[in-house]
This record gives sequence, C-alpha cells and structure tokens, in this order.
Amino acid sequence: MRFEVTCLLGLAVSLHGLAGIDAANQGKTRGTTMKQQEGQGVSGEGNNENRKLRLDRKLNKKKKKKSHVKDGAYADDDDYYHENDDDYSDEAEEEELAVEDDESSCEMNMKEMISMIPRAMEPPINGMMGGTERPKIVLAQDIDYPPYATLGDADDDFPLDGFGASVAYGLESVCNIDIVLTQIDWSDCWGSNEIGAGLMAGEVHGCMTYTHTAGVRNRYLEFSSPILNMNKPAGILTRLDNGVPAVDGSSNLSGITVVDVVGWAPTSDTLSLNTNGCTGETFTGFTTIDPTVDTGRANDDALQTLLNGDADAIWIYADQAYSYSCAKNPDNDPVLDEFDCTLWDGLGSTFAYVQTGLYDYSRAGTTLSISKVGSGLSDILNPCIEEFLTTEEYYDACVKWGLSDDCFENEFFTTSEPKTDAFYSTTSDLTTSCEDGYCSCP
Repeated sequence: MRFEVTCLLGLAVSLHGLAGIDAANQGKTRGTTMKQQEGQGVSGEGNNENRKLRLDRKLNKKKKKKSHVKDGAYADDDDYYHENDDDYSDEAEEEELAVEDDESSCEMNMKEMISMIPRAMEPPINGMMGGTERPKIVLAQDIDYPPYATLGDADDDFPLDGFGASVAYGLESVCNIDIVLTQIDWSDCWGSNEIGAGLMAGEVHGCMTYTHTAGVRNRYLEFSSPILNMNKPAGILTRLDNGVPAVDGSSNLSGITVVDVVGWAPTSDTLSLNTNGCTGETFTGFTTIDPTVDTGRANDDALQTLLNGDADAIWIYADQAYSYSCAKNPDNDPVLDEFDCTLWDGLGSTFAYVQTGLYDYSRAGTTLSISKVGSGLSDILNPCIEEFLTTEEYYDACVKWGLSDDCFENEFFTTSEPKTDAFYSTTSDLTTSCEDGYCSCP
C-alpha cells in the first residue's frame, strides 16, 4: 500500500510539472507557419521506443539481481546478502524483491501514463483547455479604441472587431494555430505604469493593439512584432482660454502640470524623451499627475481634468481627439457608450494641440500583442505575423479599417499616398491654427 501511495504522489508531481512545460520543447511545431511545416512530420514514436528500451534494461537489471541473490551472491555494493546469514531469511528476501518489483512497476506505469498525456503547445491558462495539435492562443481587447479595437455589426451580435481582430484571425490562414478573442478592460492589461492585474495573473495570453513604447512597459511586457508602422504620433493637448492656449507652443513644459492618460500610450515616463518641435528643446521640469476625475474612461478622465483646470496639458496620442469625435463615430455606434464624443468635439474651441508629430516615445508601431515578460508568446506569434503581412488578406484589412497609410506595404499595395492629417506632422511644419485644433508654432 505504501508504494501505491508513493506511486500516485509521484505521478501527481510529474503531472503538475507538465503544466509549466518549457516552450523550447515545442519549438519545432508551435508558432511555425504552414509553409515551414510542409513536409515535417511530428511524432513521438522515437521517444517512446527509447523509453521502452530504458525500462526494459532496468527490469532486466532487477531480474539479474534477484538471480544473484538466490545464488548466494550480491547484487551491488550497497546490497549484500548471503543465504547462510542469520539476519536474512528467505521471507525477507522475497519481501525485498517484491518492493523492488513494485518500485520498478510504479516507475514504468508513471512514465507510460505521462507519455500518453497531451502536452499543451502554449502557456497554460486556468480553466482553459490548451491546444494539443496546434497552439490555441487567447488574445483580449477592449472595445473603445476604433479602428483598432471596437465592436462588429448588430446583425452579428456585436462581436469583437477592429484591425487587431482582423489580423489576429488572419493568422489562422497562414499558420497552424487557433486564435480565441475575448473582451477585457484595458486596465487589466496595462495600468498606471505597471502591468495590469489580469495579464499578470495569466487570465489571457496577451492583449492586442498596444504601441511598443520605450521606458517602463519593457520592464513588464513582451511585445510581439508590430502590425503597423510607426503610426501613432503623440502630442501635447492644452486648454484654450478665449482661443489662447494655456501652454505656449514654445514651452519646454518647465513648471507645467501634465495629466497622464492612465493605461494608455504614450506613458508618462516617455515625455522627457521628446523635444519641442518648435524650439528643439527637450521637455523637462514638468509634473505628471493622474486624472482627478474617475469615470472609468481613461481618455475622458484626462480631458475633463484638463478642462477643470486641475492640469495644464495632457500627454496623449496626437490623433486621439480626432478618433473620439462624434463626426468620426456614427450615432448608432455601440462604442459611443465607451467615451463621450461630445466632449471631444471641443477640439479647436475649448482645447487644442500645441505639439504634434512626436515619435520618440516609441520603439515600434502598433503590435498585435503584449504579454508578460518571458511568456514566450512572441515566439509563437511572430513567424505567423511576418507571414501574414505579405498576404492580400492583410492588405484588405488595412483598406477596410482605413489604415492603408500606416500599414507595411506588400505586393498588393498599388499606390502610397502621403500622410496629410495634421497630427502626423511636426508642429514646425503645420500651417493650421488653434481653431483647427492643431496650433502652429508661435
């Protein structure tokens, strides 16, 4: 009975260890494109045969030991028996050999049982059956970041949609991989300059459509390859008092209070990496605060903090006001429940950008996924992303979501139009006014 319990305990420990199997053990099959897998068979027959030979050798050794003991010899240096010893009886000998046979049988059964258990091909998620024939990757997004992350049509029951979703599902066409999308609060992915609780706890494999920023994010996160060029310029948004910006466009921000859009890029620690587009001075000497308003809508909270006079400026995407305007979002769009478009319609009347076209906060453009550092998720996704970027399906997704100018061009892109929106331009190149929402240099 003691050996049955020991055997079961040993099996439990072994099974627990399988849950954290090293990603490198699956490197030949997971995260590879269909082209890479052509002609490659995946079999465990060789390993099973070697395992059987090793077990046979151990069993033969046990049998030899039993034979030596019965002949009055010794099995090894540690076990010395003689049939004439007073302290050793035939009964004790049989019991000892029975124990050894039980141990050998237990070892064999454990290895055979473990070898039959399907091994997951991606990091484990609690309550989620892993992929056994190919990786099953669970990616998450919120719905208030059009056109990158939003909702689909009512006729389809408002599924998760957006450019990120189009690329994610597109990977299945070029890779032996299953993609599952789920909704999540952005704050569960990335919070106030730290990884979100949901991503840290492993509730999903990764969160979609995050910009690969410099600074703090890299201490917490592993980024996949980008799916768009350096497409997200940052800017400095300020309040307009009777048409006059509260922060002058030539300011280096010394003494200025800047409110952060918590959980969103650009992160507050990267503002000091950028320079004023009018003077060339590095931004320095400013104070960064979190919003003093909390509605659960990060961008709205930052803007309301600015308009309330609790901050002088916002460090924010240069296209955020444009993307959140009512004109950009139809009245029947369910995403409107996620932000107040009327608040953002104040661009050019109650607030304006005094700096635009700032890119030094980032290392790459929009990525498909962020995950915990060391997760290995990028090893699975990157070969698939690189293959998908060459396809017509990628081109179609770029056109569908109005991002052709930001996409990586492949053979299906016939023309390349220059980016004309003001937020792409450095402030010194602007000819617009504050009334347009984008102030030129003073």
